[in-house]
Amino acid sequence: PRRLPAGVVSVRPGPGRGAARPSSTIPDIRKVGFTGSTGIGVTVMESCAKSNLKKCSLELGGKSPLIIFSDCDMSSAVRNGCGAVFFNKGENCIAAGRLFVERSIHDEFVARVIEEVKKMKIGDPLDRSTAHGPQNHRKHFQSLLDFCRSVRCRGSYTCVRR
Repeated sequence: PRRLPAGVVSVRPGPGRGAARPSSTIPDIRKVGFTGSTGIGVTVMESCAKSNLKKCSLELGGKSPLIIFSDCDMSSAVRNGCGAVFFNKGENCIAAGRLFVERSIHDEFVARVIEEVKKMKIGDPLDRSTAHGPQNHRKHFQSLLDFCRSVRCRGSYTCVRR
């Protein structure tokens, strides 16, 4: 197999601006790809433009929709829908932030998702039988609680209680 020469691709994981700024400001770097928040994405794009007008690919916001149609394999749609929403506690850039389900299968889909969620073990992330551990960041946890409150204020309800 062919390999890229050392230094052609560089991955810089880390929190927001600290990880993104160096790559976007170095003139010898010709392209930057960034995945993260919209706010940091604006900073990255500005830095890319100012340094040498380098190419810039941004994946921002993390609100990827998952669309479920009536001709789906329901078991697969439920399994994959739960995986897309709950993988890594929803703390990843490709988490399905929204599920759109065709009206004719909505009630069945929701009922089956509820059954799957009830089976999930919530607990210690080091226990291999745990399906959902604690949120990584207090701010994200608070935003989830705020979202639940706002939905209830608009007349919706929580489907699963523990």
